[in-house]
Amino acid sequence: MPLTAKELENLTPEDAGRKLSDGDGLHGLVRVSKGGVMSVLFRWRFRHGGKSHDYTCGTWKKGVSLPSIRKQRDAAAAILATGKNPNEERKLSKEQAAAGQKAELAQIEAQKAALRTFTDALSSWYESKEITDRRDGGEYLKRAIAKDVLPKLKGVALTDLTKSMVADILHDVAKRAPVMANRLHASLNQFFRYCCDEREWMTKNPLDGTKRAKIGGKEEPRERTLCDPANPEKHELKELREAMERAKLIDSTKAALWIMLGTACRIGEVTQARWADVDLERGVWTIPPENSKNGKTHTVSLSAFALRHFKTLHEISGGRSEWVLPSSSRNAKKGSGPVCVKSINKQINDRQRETPMKGRSKATGSLCLSGGHWTPHDLRRTAATIMGQCGVLSEIIERCLNHVESSKLKRTYQRQEPRQQMREAWDLLGLRVETLLSDENVSVVNFNNRAA
Repeated sequence: MPLTAKELENLTPEDAGRKLSDGDGLHGLVRVSKGGVMSVLFRWRFRHGGKSHDYTCGTWKKGVSLPSIRKQRDAAAAILATGKNPNEERKLSKEQAAAGQKAELAQIEAQKAALRTFTDALSSWYESKEITDRRDGGEYLKRAIAKDVLPKLKGVALTDLTKSMVADILHDVAKRAPVMANRLHASLNQFFRYCCDEREWMTKNPLDGTKRAKIGGKEEPRERTLCDPANPEKHELKELREAMERAKLIDSTKAALWIMLGTACRIGEVTQARWADVDLERGVWTIPPENSKNGKTHTVSLSAFALRHFKTLHEISGGRSEWVLPSSSRNAKKGSGPVCVKSINKQINDRQRETPMKGRSKATGSLCLSGGHWTPHDLRRTAATIMGQCGVLSEIIERCLNHVESSKLKRTYQRQEPRQQMREAWDLLGLRVETLLSDENVSVVNFNNRAA
């Protein structure tokens, strides 16, 4: 006899595992949950292709009626009457439904893509790990794109972007700043790969087939030094000192430049330095990982020359700031942060221009040297060259520059720090710079002879 709703409602946990028959091949298995809730799983037994099969018709429980389960059985029986397997038809129906849903989602995504602008996609990229993991959080990249790219592509739909639209922007930038055009090309290439490969918002990278060499041109590494690599006695250091006075550079900028020359450190490492990292008594400057280019702590032994200029900076700040070079911007609170990393570069470049820029230094040409245009980074290259002229081994110079060892094998197994040799190298550098700036004619001190 067919089951009744009352029979099902009267089931108890003791009935768990019991099999119930509703007739016409429909049978149920009594189950009980951990919380004591009763349910019955119903299946319909049928034959197809000479074999017996079970078709799941649903589970009876609170809120599910027995007639609805029988309707499932009747629908399956109707399919069987046509000669088809109800289980296979159910599977096919699910696959078709999934395919339809997928197609619908694809259509929705296509509609979204048509509305997604360059700016929308850019915002998503800025939040990706690729950008957030950069040491500056992508700030340099964002400034460059905001200045030269966003004004022209801000409201453009991502799917409407063409190669010519992007290339036109890069070629315009190349007319005034070839190197920046190349940097933008590399950054936009990464962005479009993100849109194509990771997000599938685009089917093709607009920059495919373009080369930086044909936009900003091939970049030659700078070789400018303020000393003649072939002649240790020929240099521009005295000329530099005189130019600094003529250019009326502020004392903190002059001290920072001499520190760069005396330590072979980068301008960003100097401008971001804190007094907490400088031990004036021991003559040691520790550059933390967040300030070094390779993300590793770099300990610099300060020569008498470099230490003197650090003390000059300490006298200037008067201990009122945690920063070695505190900001003096009118828009910043006094002592609220370090000087902008671009500040010194701007001061040097402005004083080597032919005509002044609006709102900038009028002392044009005052920092020009006989060897041609120079940058603060050239002082680092000059320091390395002077070390080499003093006989310091190239391996020690590389350590003083905090360069990453190119050999992975050496990086893995040779973990020692040649601290003594590095200290002597910095001392020789400071001594040699002092000598070149003096009026006395003293020959180059050789590192190997000194070590002996």
